[in-house]
Amino acid sequence: MEIRQPVVLALPLDETLGDLVDQGQKLAHLLGTQLVPVHALSRMPARAAFREEETRRARDRIDEWLREPASKGVPIAEPVIESADPAGLVLRMAEQTGAQLIVAGDGRGTTVQEWLVGSTADTLVRHARVPVFIARGTLPGPDNPVMCPVDGSPHAQTGLFAAIRMARVFHAPLRIVTAVDTVHSWFIHAETLDKKADELESIARAETERLLGGLDTSGVEVTVDVRAGQAAKVILEASKESFLLVLASRSFDHLVPMSTTDVTERVVRHSRCSVLCVRDAGTDHEARGRALSHIAELREKALARKKAGDHAAAVDVLRVAVSLAPVHAGLAEELADALELVGKPAEAAHYREVAAMTRERLG
Repeated sequence: MEIRQPVVLALPLDETLGDLVDQGQKLAHLLGTQLVPVHALSRMPARAAFREEETRRARDRIDEWLREPASKGVPIAEPVIESADPAGLVLRMAEQTGAQLIVAGDGRGTTVQEWLVGSTADTLVRHARVPVFIARGTLPGPDNPVMCPVDGSPHAQTGLFAAIRMARVFHAPLRIVTAVDTVHSWFIHAETLDKKADELESIARAETERLLGGLDTSGVEVTVDVRAGQAAKVILEASKESFLLVLASRSFDHLVPMSTTDVTERVVRHSRCSVLCVRDAGTDHEARGRALSHIAELREKALARKKAGDHAAAVDVLRVAVSLAPVHAGLAEELADALELVGKPAEAAHYREVAAMTRERLG
Protein backbone atom coordinates (compact mmCIF):
# COMPACT_ATOMS: atom_id res chain seq x y z
CA MET A 1 0.00 0.00 0.00
CA GLU A 2 1.38 3.38 -0.98
CA ILE A 3 1.50 5.81 1.95
CA ARG A 4 1.25 9.48 1.10
CA GLN A 5 2.16 12.39 3.36
CA PRO A 6 1.03 11.30 6.85
CA VAL A 7 -1.02 13.01 9.54
CA VAL A 8 0.96 13.66 12.74
CA LEU A 9 -1.22 13.25 15.85
CA ALA A 10 -0.03 15.10 18.97
CA LEU A 11 -1.24 13.06 21.96
CA PRO A 12 -1.36 14.31 25.55
CA LEU A 13 -2.40 11.35 27.71
CA ASP A 14 -5.41 12.97 29.40
CA GLU A 15 -9.18 12.98 29.00
CA THR A 16 -8.92 14.44 25.48
CA LEU A 17 -7.12 11.35 24.15
CA GLY A 18 -10.26 9.62 22.90
CA ASP A 19 -11.51 12.63 20.92
CA LEU A 20 -8.06 13.23 19.45
CA VAL A 21 -7.63 9.65 18.28
CA ASP A 22 -11.15 9.68 16.83
CA GLN A 23 -10.62 12.86 14.84
CA GLY A 24 -7.06 12.00 13.87
CA GLN A 25 -8.02 8.61 12.46
CA LYS A 26 -11.00 10.11 10.59
CA LEU A 27 -8.78 12.71 8.97
CA ALA A 28 -6.15 10.11 8.06
CA HIS A 29 -8.85 7.89 6.57
CA LEU A 30 -10.45 10.70 4.54
CA LEU A 31 -7.07 11.91 3.31
CA GLY A 32 -6.04 8.35 2.44
CA THR A 33 -2.85 8.45 4.46
CA GLN A 34 -1.04 7.14 7.54
CA LEU A 35 -1.39 8.30 11.14
CA VAL A 36 1.81 9.06 13.10
CA PRO A 37 1.09 9.24 16.88
CA VAL A 38 3.49 11.42 18.89
CA HIS A 39 3.69 11.75 22.67
CA ALA A 40 6.19 13.76 24.72
CA LEU A 41 7.15 12.37 28.11
CA SER A 42 8.01 14.58 31.04
CA ARG A 43 11.44 16.18 30.78
CA MET A 44 12.04 15.90 34.53
CA PRO A 45 15.22 14.00 35.44
CA ALA A 46 14.48 10.36 36.19
CA ARG A 47 16.31 7.08 36.67
CA ALA A 48 16.46 4.88 33.58
CA ALA A 49 14.13 2.29 35.11
CA PHE A 50 11.50 4.95 35.88
CA ARG A 51 11.77 6.37 32.38
CA GLU A 52 11.37 2.92 30.84
CA GLU A 53 8.26 2.31 32.94
CA GLU A 54 6.79 5.70 31.95
CA THR A 55 7.44 4.91 28.28
CA ARG A 56 5.85 1.47 28.59
CA ARG A 57 2.70 2.86 30.25
CA ALA A 58 2.37 5.57 27.61
CA ARG A 59 2.81 3.06 24.78
CA ASP A 60 0.23 0.67 26.31
CA ARG A 61 -2.36 3.42 26.61
CA ILE A 62 -1.76 4.73 23.09
CA ASP A 63 -1.88 1.19 21.65
CA GLU A 64 -5.16 0.60 23.44
CA TRP A 65 -6.76 3.68 21.87
CA LEU A 66 -5.29 2.99 18.42
CA ARG A 67 -6.50 -0.63 18.31
CA GLU A 68 -9.95 0.27 16.95
CA PRO A 69 -8.84 2.58 14.09
CA ALA A 70 -6.17 0.03 13.14
CA SER A 71 -8.86 -2.67 12.94
CA LYS A 72 -10.78 -0.40 10.52
CA GLY A 73 -7.83 -0.34 8.14
CA VAL A 74 -6.28 3.02 9.05
CA PRO A 75 -2.49 2.71 8.57
CA ILE A 76 -0.83 3.63 11.87
CA ALA A 77 2.90 4.11 12.33
CA GLU A 78 4.82 3.04 15.41
CA PRO A 79 4.10 5.68 18.12
CA VAL A 80 6.91 8.17 18.70
CA ILE A 81 7.42 8.52 22.46
CA GLU A 82 10.31 10.65 23.68
CA SER A 83 11.30 12.82 26.61
CA ALA A 84 11.17 16.20 24.88
CA ASP A 85 9.41 19.53 24.56
CA PRO A 86 5.95 18.59 23.19
CA ALA A 87 5.79 21.23 20.47
CA GLY A 88 9.39 20.70 19.44
CA LEU A 89 8.90 16.94 19.15
CA VAL A 90 5.72 17.30 17.08
CA LEU A 91 7.33 19.85 14.75
CA ARG A 92 10.41 17.66 14.31
CA MET A 93 8.32 14.59 13.46
CA ALA A 94 6.20 16.58 11.02
CA GLU A 95 9.39 17.68 9.30
CA GLN A 96 10.99 14.21 9.28
CA THR A 97 7.90 12.40 7.99
CA GLY A 98 6.92 15.01 5.40
CA ALA A 99 3.54 15.35 7.11
CA GLN A 100 0.68 17.12 5.36
CA LEU A 101 -1.15 17.93 8.59
CA ILE A 102 -0.69 18.14 12.38
CA VAL A 103 -3.66 17.33 14.63
CA ALA A 104 -3.52 18.68 18.19
CA GLY A 105 -5.87 18.92 21.15
CA ASP A 106 -8.22 21.67 22.19
CA GLY A 107 -6.79 22.23 25.67
CA ARG A 108 -9.70 21.06 27.77
CA GLY A 109 -9.27 20.02 31.38
CA THR A 110 -5.71 19.54 32.54
CA THR A 111 -4.23 20.58 29.21
CA VAL A 112 -5.54 24.15 29.14
CA GLN A 113 -2.21 25.73 29.97
CA GLU A 114 0.00 23.32 28.02
CA TRP A 115 -2.02 22.51 24.94
CA LEU A 116 -3.92 25.65 23.96
CA VAL A 117 -3.44 28.85 25.90
CA GLY A 118 0.15 27.97 26.69
CA SER A 119 3.13 26.91 24.71
CA THR A 120 2.33 23.76 22.76
CA ALA A 121 -0.67 24.53 20.54
CA ASP A 122 0.40 28.16 20.33
CA THR A 123 3.87 27.12 19.16
CA LEU A 124 2.46 24.64 16.66
CA VAL A 125 0.17 27.24 15.10
CA ARG A 126 2.97 29.79 14.91
CA HIS A 127 5.83 27.60 13.73
CA ALA A 128 4.52 24.58 11.83
CA ARG A 129 5.30 24.57 8.12
CA VAL A 130 2.16 22.50 7.51
CA PRO A 131 -1.48 23.13 8.47
CA VAL A 132 -2.43 22.56 12.11
CA PHE A 133 -5.84 21.09 12.94
CA ILE A 134 -7.05 22.06 16.44
CA ALA A 135 -9.59 19.34 17.26
CA ARG A 136 -12.57 20.46 19.31
CA GLY A 137 -14.95 17.57 18.82
CA THR A 138 -16.61 18.96 15.69
CA LEU A 139 -16.18 17.78 12.11
CA PRO A 140 -17.98 19.07 9.01
CA GLY A 141 -20.31 17.01 6.84
CA PRO A 142 -23.11 17.33 4.26
CA ASP A 143 -25.15 19.52 6.62
CA ASN A 144 -22.24 20.87 8.70
CA PRO A 145 -20.42 23.71 6.90
CA VAL A 146 -16.76 24.56 6.61
CA MET A 147 -16.18 28.28 7.17
CA CYS A 148 -13.35 30.38 5.76
CA PRO A 149 -12.82 34.08 6.58
CA VAL A 150 -11.49 36.19 3.69
CA ASP A 151 -10.00 39.65 4.25
CA GLY A 152 -8.53 40.57 0.87
CA SER A 153 -4.96 39.92 2.02
CA PRO A 154 -2.42 38.08 -0.17
CA HIS A 155 -2.69 34.91 1.92
CA ALA A 156 -6.50 34.78 1.65
CA GLN A 157 -6.23 32.58 -1.44
CA THR A 158 -4.11 30.10 0.56
CA GLY A 159 -6.91 29.80 3.10
CA LEU A 160 -9.57 29.46 0.42
CA PHE A 161 -7.63 26.70 -1.33
CA ALA A 162 -7.37 24.74 1.96
CA ALA A 163 -11.05 25.38 2.78
CA ILE A 164 -12.18 24.09 -0.61
CA ARG A 165 -10.07 20.97 -0.10
CA MET A 166 -11.60 20.36 3.34
CA ALA A 167 -15.11 20.90 1.98
CA ARG A 168 -14.43 18.23 -0.65
CA VAL A 169 -12.86 15.83 1.86
CA PHE A 170 -15.87 16.06 4.18
CA HIS A 171 -18.50 16.52 1.43
CA ALA A 172 -19.53 19.69 3.24
CA PRO A 173 -20.78 23.10 2.09
CA LEU A 174 -18.31 25.99 2.19
CA ARG A 175 -19.27 29.29 3.69
CA ILE A 176 -17.02 32.29 3.07
CA VAL A 177 -17.29 35.18 5.53
CA THR A 178 -15.89 38.66 5.00
CA ALA A 179 -15.96 41.37 7.68
CA VAL A 180 -16.49 45.00 6.70
CA ASP A 181 -15.56 47.34 9.55
CA THR A 182 -17.55 50.52 8.97
CA VAL A 183 -16.44 53.44 11.17
CA HIS A 184 -19.31 55.39 12.74
CA SER A 185 -18.96 59.01 13.68
CA TRP A 186 -21.18 61.71 15.18
CA PHE A 187 -19.93 64.06 12.48
CA ILE A 188 -21.04 61.96 9.49
CA HIS A 189 -24.68 61.85 8.41
CA ALA A 190 -26.37 58.47 8.78
CA GLU A 191 -27.26 58.33 5.08
CA THR A 192 -23.61 58.93 4.16
CA LEU A 193 -22.55 56.12 6.48
CA ASP A 194 -25.12 53.74 5.01
CA LYS A 195 -23.94 54.57 1.49
CA LYS A 196 -20.31 54.03 2.49
CA ALA A 197 -21.18 50.70 4.12
CA ASP A 198 -22.97 49.56 0.97
CA GLU A 199 -19.93 50.51 -1.13
CA LEU A 200 -17.56 48.62 1.17
CA GLU A 201 -19.80 45.55 1.14
CA SER A 202 -19.95 45.64 -2.66
CA ILE A 203 -16.16 45.92 -2.91
CA ALA A 204 -15.63 43.08 -0.40
CA ARG A 205 -18.07 40.80 -2.23
CA ALA A 206 -16.47 41.55 -5.60
CA GLU A 207 -12.98 40.83 -4.22
CA THR A 208 -14.13 37.51 -2.76
CA GLU A 209 -15.74 36.52 -6.04
CA ARG A 210 -12.49 37.43 -7.81
CA LEU A 211 -10.52 35.13 -5.51
CA LEU A 212 -13.01 32.32 -6.05
CA GLY A 213 -12.75 32.79 -9.79
CA GLY A 214 -9.13 31.67 -9.66
CA LEU A 215 -9.91 28.43 -7.79
CA ASP A 216 -11.67 25.21 -8.73
CA THR A 217 -14.88 25.05 -6.70
CA SER A 218 -16.61 22.42 -8.82
CA GLY A 219 -18.69 20.07 -6.73
CA VAL A 220 -18.59 22.36 -3.68
CA GLU A 221 -21.61 24.36 -2.54
CA VAL A 222 -20.21 27.86 -1.86
CA THR A 223 -21.96 30.84 -0.26
CA VAL A 224 -20.49 34.28 0.45
CA ASP A 225 -21.56 36.19 3.56
CA VAL A 226 -20.47 39.80 4.06
CA ARG A 227 -21.01 41.13 7.60
CA ALA A 228 -20.38 44.48 9.26
CA GLY A 229 -18.10 44.54 12.28
CA GLN A 230 -14.58 43.93 13.53
CA ALA A 231 -12.97 40.89 11.92
CA ALA A 232 -12.38 38.79 15.05
CA LYS A 233 -15.90 39.36 16.39
CA VAL A 234 -17.49 38.60 13.03
CA ILE A 235 -15.47 35.39 12.60
CA LEU A 236 -16.16 34.17 16.13
CA GLU A 237 -19.88 34.84 15.77
CA ALA A 238 -20.03 33.07 12.40
CA SER A 239 -18.00 30.14 13.72
CA LYS A 240 -20.90 29.26 16.03
CA GLU A 241 -22.72 28.07 12.93
CA SER A 242 -19.75 26.08 11.57
CA PHE A 243 -18.05 22.76 12.25
CA LEU A 244 -14.61 23.61 10.88
CA LEU A 245 -13.02 27.04 10.65
CA VAL A 246 -10.16 27.38 8.16
CA LEU A 247 -7.82 30.28 8.98
CA ALA A 248 -4.92 31.49 6.87
CA SER A 249 -2.33 33.97 8.06
CA ARG A 250 1.06 35.16 7.01
CA SER A 251 3.98 33.27 8.49
CA PHE A 252 4.83 33.96 12.11
CA ASP A 253 7.70 36.36 12.58
CA HIS A 254 9.63 36.18 15.88
CA LEU A 255 10.61 39.83 15.43
CA VAL A 256 6.99 40.98 15.20
CA PRO A 257 5.01 39.78 18.23
CA MET A 258 1.57 38.35 17.41
CA SER A 259 2.44 38.36 13.71
CA THR A 260 0.11 35.45 13.13
CA THR A 261 -2.14 38.54 13.53
CA ASP A 262 -4.17 39.33 16.62
CA VAL A 263 -7.28 38.22 14.71
CA THR A 264 -5.86 34.73 14.15
CA GLU A 265 -4.69 34.59 17.77
CA ARG A 266 -8.11 35.49 19.19
CA VAL A 267 -10.07 33.22 16.87
CA VAL A 268 -7.85 30.18 17.54
CA ARG A 269 -8.19 30.69 21.29
CA HIS A 270 -11.90 31.46 21.52
CA SER A 271 -13.75 29.67 18.72
CA ARG A 272 -15.87 26.68 19.74
CA CYS A 273 -15.51 24.60 16.57
CA SER A 274 -12.47 22.78 15.22
CA VAL A 275 -9.91 25.07 13.56
CA LEU A 276 -7.52 24.43 10.69
CA CYS A 277 -4.66 26.95 10.71
CA VAL A 278 -2.85 27.37 7.39
CA ARG A 279 0.21 29.59 7.18
CA ASP A 280 1.58 31.28 4.11
CA ALA A 281 4.51 29.05 3.14
CA GLY A 282 6.32 31.63 1.04
CA THR A 283 8.48 32.97 3.83
CA ASP A 284 12.18 32.21 4.14
CA HIS A 285 12.08 30.68 7.64
CA GLU A 286 15.82 30.11 7.77
CA ALA A 287 16.48 33.79 7.06
CA ARG A 288 14.07 34.77 9.83
CA GLY A 289 15.81 32.40 12.19
CA ARG A 290 19.17 33.96 11.40
CA ALA A 291 17.70 37.43 11.92
CA LEU A 292 16.33 36.39 15.31
CA SER A 293 19.71 35.02 16.37
CA HIS A 294 21.35 38.27 15.32
CA ILE A 295 18.88 40.30 17.40
CA ALA A 296 19.54 38.07 20.42
CA GLU A 297 23.31 38.48 20.01
CA LEU A 298 22.96 42.26 19.82
CA ARG A 299 20.87 42.33 22.98
CA GLU A 300 23.39 40.18 24.86
CA LYS A 301 26.19 42.44 23.68
CA ALA A 302 24.29 45.53 24.85
CA LEU A 303 23.65 44.00 28.27
CA ALA A 304 27.35 43.16 28.59
CA ARG A 305 28.30 46.77 27.70
CA LYS A 306 25.79 48.08 30.22
CA LYS A 307 27.08 45.77 32.95
CA ALA A 308 30.62 47.00 32.24
CA GLY A 309 29.46 50.58 32.65
CA ASP A 310 29.85 51.50 28.98
CA HIS A 311 26.32 52.85 28.54
CA ALA A 312 27.12 54.79 25.38
CA ALA A 313 28.21 51.59 23.64
CA ALA A 314 25.07 49.86 24.90
CA VAL A 315 22.97 52.62 23.32
CA ASP A 316 24.72 52.17 19.96
CA VAL A 317 24.15 48.42 19.94
CA LEU A 318 20.52 48.73 21.04
CA ARG A 319 19.83 51.28 18.30
CA VAL A 320 20.84 48.67 15.74
CA ALA A 321 18.69 46.00 17.42
CA VAL A 322 15.63 48.28 17.52
CA SER A 323 16.09 49.19 13.85
CA LEU A 324 15.95 45.47 12.99
CA ALA A 325 12.91 44.83 15.22
CA PRO A 326 11.00 48.14 15.25
CA VAL A 327 7.89 46.77 16.98
CA HIS A 328 9.70 44.86 19.74
CA ALA A 329 8.47 46.69 22.85
CA GLY A 330 11.04 45.08 25.15
CA LEU A 331 14.00 46.27 23.07
CA ALA A 332 12.53 49.78 22.86
CA GLU A 333 12.28 49.90 26.66
CA GLU A 334 15.85 48.67 27.09
CA LEU A 335 17.04 51.38 24.70
CA ALA A 336 15.06 53.95 26.70
CA ASP A 337 16.78 52.78 29.92
CA ALA A 338 20.20 53.10 28.31
CA LEU A 339 19.41 56.55 26.90
CA GLU A 340 18.45 57.81 30.36
CA LEU A 341 21.79 56.56 31.70
CA VAL A 342 23.68 58.65 29.09
CA GLY A 343 21.63 61.77 29.83
CA LYS A 344 19.12 61.75 26.95
CA PRO A 345 15.75 61.81 28.73
CA ALA A 346 13.77 63.26 25.80
CA GLU A 347 14.84 60.50 23.42
CA ALA A 348 14.29 57.94 26.17
CA ALA A 349 10.71 59.21 26.60
CA HIS A 350 10.16 58.77 22.86
CA TYR A 351 11.16 55.10 22.94
CA ARG A 352 9.05 54.48 26.03
CA GLU A 353 6.09 55.91 24.15
CA VAL A 354 6.87 53.65 21.18
CA ALA A 355 6.97 50.63 23.50
CA ALA A 356 3.65 51.59 25.12
CA MET A 357 1.98 52.10 21.75
CA THR A 358 3.27 48.76 20.52
CA ARG A 359 1.95 46.90 23.55
CA GLU A 360 -1.42 48.61 23.24
CA ARG A 361 -1.70 47.79 19.52
CA LEU A 362 -0.85 44.14 20.08
CA GLY A 363 -3.40 43.80 22.83
